[in-house]
Amino acid sequence: MQQEIREAHPKERLKLLSEFTRKPVSDLMAELAQVANLEVAKDPEFDSGKVREMPSRFVHAYHCLPLVTETGENLFGTVWPPNGLMDDWLFANTGKPVTWKLVHPELVNRFVTEFFGVGSESFQDDVDELEDAVVEAEEEDQDAAIIRFVNEIIHQAVEDKATDIHIEPQAEDLRIRYRVDGGLVSIPVPDNLRRYQDAVISRMKIMSKLNISERRRPQDGRINYKGSDSEIDIRLSTVPTLYGESVSLRLLNKKSKPLTFTQLGLPAEDRSTIDEVLSLPHGIVLVTGPTGAGKSTSLNAFIREVNSSDKRVITIEDPVEYEVEGVNQIQVNNEIGFGFAQALRHVLRQDPDIIMLGEMRDAETAEIGIQASLTGHLVFSTLHTNDAPGALTRLIDMGIEPFLIASAIEMVIAQRLVRRLCLSCAETVPFSYEEMVHTLRS
Repeated sequence: MQQEIREAHPKERLKLLSEFTRKPVSDLMAELAQVANLEVAKDPEFDSGKVREMPSRFVHAYHCLPLVTETGENLFGTVWPPNGLMDDWLFANTGKPVTWKLVHPELVNRFVTEFFGVGSESFQDDVDELEDAVVEAEEEDQDAAIIRFVNEIIHQAVEDKATDIHIEPQAEDLRIRYRVDGGLVSIPVPDNLRRYQDAVISRMKIMSKLNISERRRPQDGRINYKGSDSEIDIRLSTVPTLYGESVSLRLLNKKSKPLTFTQLGLPAEDRSTIDEVLSLPHGIVLVTGPTGAGKSTSLNAFIREVNSSDKRVITIEDPVEYEVEGVNQIQVNNEIGFGFAQALRHVLRQDPDIIMLGEMRDAETAEIGIQASLTGHLVFSTLHTNDAPGALTRLIDMGIEPFLIASAIEMVIAQRLVRRLCLSCAETVPFSYEEMVHTLRS
């Protein structure tokens, strides 16, 4: 274990030590500070002006940063007790002896990411070095840097619990945004990222087994990304834009724990009403809402609620998001002509009691789903509409006869995800009825 900690990057050492000893990082910092005769910095403020004067390679290598001080001392914060090289380099470049304090790794990581950009370590001091390198070495170094950068972008998105990553070429730069809790957040990126735009996008296309030479047409692919404690299924989509290909990635953590029916956050009255419908022997239950509204999560919770040893439950999904024990789950494959409609036809020959259809995408799928519900099956599915009444209009637009809709549909649920306030930051403020209505509608 000592060897593993010694060889790890300074920013990872306390985390490894915490996992090994099962002690909180804060407790380990206090013990480490006592052994190294250092102080632990409380609420440290990093000196951005001095950081600009430091080589990014040094900051990334040691994860040490200058701290704001009123005493005039040459104060630096570090995530691990400093070595002689750090002292010598800083003394040679600042002309003053260095005073050290221990800083929590999360604080340093957050500042480095915000200041230098996500994945900046991959491109640290890259421009000057590449200018002096031979062509062969340049290509190898750049390839390695691109691979590290793309991995860091995905890793950071997983850490931030993002559901989507958007890589958008602009006139002067390459913008990267995460969708977190339903809202888009711009991510700081290295200043020189624009020059690597084509390489970054090509790397993602290689990971998803797409044609890297095809830049005129949209392409769709899939990436299976495995992290230290996560396995992410990524759906990738490219589309040509004015300044290059735009890439969108949809992230699904296969190891995330799915919600149960009681954990969906439904009011007691709604939960009771839905529970009654789930016990019906046949009919259709539709969940509607925009992309990212949690429709698949709700359907999965319904399936877990009704699943039992005396019922045959079959799901048709694209992709299979959560594995449910005792349920026969089918992954559609449009490349071989095995879509929702084709799968549903075959499922009806499998003697199912309950069918979960990932989405009613077209008239054929909707018609088969309606017929299935009318022949003694309970069917769960989703539709992309803004509200519950819109689901009926959508089915009519697909060509389904109104009398069939009236006979088959048992319930339509329209849902949205509402952001929860941080319990530590939330404040009580006056809120009128008009403001509440406006907020909910926006």
